[in-house]
Amino acid sequence: MGLLDVILGIFGGGGGGGGKVNFGNVNPDDIESYWVVDHEIDQAERAGEAELAAAFARWGLKNMDHWEQVKGALYQRHGQNPDFSMAAGRVQHRIQMASVAESYQMPPEYSSPVHGVDLNRYAAIKARLQLGQAPAQVLPEYQLDPARWHEVDQTWGWRMGPQGDAFAGQILAGSYHAMYQQALAAYGRR
Repeated sequence: MGLLDVILGIFGGGGGGGGKVNFGNVNPDDIESYWVVDHEIDQAERAGEAELAAAFARWGLKNMDHWEQVKGALYQRHGQNPDFSMAAGRVQHRIQMASVAESYQMPPEYSSPVHGVDLNRYAAIKARLQLGQAPAQVLPEYQLDPARWHEVDQTWGWRMGPQGDAFAGQILAGSYHAMYQQALAAYGRR
């Protein structure tokens, strides 16, 4: 398959758009799996041909053209869902936390969800409210009422503030900023 077929497949024309896409071992309904595979293939591509071949094999992909076809199909399937782009932040945060864990152990109370709201969802809520969506519309989607939201907001703010573990706060604040910007872009397109 050539680049033109991939491009046509992404936009629904030509040979790639009408046929069934072979997703290999990538679950097309798991929006986070795309970002996991994308990260692994990106890292493998930087590491060398043997690593890239191993990553393709692990995910049941034939080559880069096959991966591009899968990417196009997943974007076509999920591209309008703001949670699809938000999933990138969740996956990146987990990857960063795993890499940090080798040299620093973040206190568990800094990364645990508050009333079921993890850092990524916190960023999404803050962005949606910043974009003018009504709290009465947004909060119930996350099983929150105003009192619980206040506690969630205060807790995440404290964790990222100067009064706690400085290193944990910096890590969380950096991740939050990226997630927040991503959420503004994702929810602003709606």
